[in-house]
Amino acid sequence: MRIYATINEPLLRRSFRREQESGRSGLTVIDRDLPAVGLRVRKDGTRIFFVHVARRPGARRNIDLGTTDAITAAEAREKAVATIAAANAEREAGPRFSEFAREFLFRQARRWKPSTRDSNRHLMERYLVPFFGTLHVADIPRADVRRWFDAMSGAPGNANWTLPVL
Repeated sequence: MRIYATINEPLLRRSFRREQESGRSGLTVIDRDLPAVGLRVRKDGTRIFFVHVARRPGARRNIDLGTTDAITAAEAREKAVATIAAANAEREAGPRFSEFAREFLFRQARRWKPSTRDSNRHLMERYLVPFFGTLHVADIPRADVRRWFDAMSGAPGNANWTLPVL
């Protein structure tokens, strides 16, 4: 069962017996003031604060913030706001190259012949992800691409094959 209320200390003292008896599973309380924050009350009585975030478009998930025994409602709200801000900053920066490479290979795989798919996957994993993996795709400057290409001077054939994949 799901209810909407302001999550505060008086709400945490409430028993919720009536609401729990009416539903088969636990109870979820969504905060009226900050709808991404919630309180999950399990059948055994455990109460867990959570925040609902989207780190990238289409990838929403709940992150547990802690139990009501460990943190107060105000602390949970502060942690939730910080988590939401971090997720927004990460989403604005775009995906990291390693995440993008995985998605790119998955989407392009059906357009390539099996041998092309295997060689491109190998080139991506061997030469591109180790160099660019931790960078956000939007933050890769042309100078880094040139630096990567110059670093591949020991294997010019591989550099020439990998550049179109990049």
